[in-house]
Amino acid sequence: METIDKDSLEPSLKAATRPTTKSEYQKIKHASKLLELLDVDKVRKASPYCDRIFTTLTATMTTSAS
Repeated sequence: METIDKDSLEPSLKAATRPTTKSEYQKIKHASKLLELLDVDKVRKASPYCDRIFTTLTATMTTSAS
């Protein structure tokens, strides 16, 4: 994900969702359903930044709960 140019990401998402929806892609509207479909282990392996945020959040929550 980090290697995709930010300016081409949104048009790519719109193009990918065009045949499946009657309305424009709305990231907030679809985010929770899309997140449920993700394989967390695959995403973490594919994205070092994602892995880092999960690691940081887990460490923070563990420290806060203690």
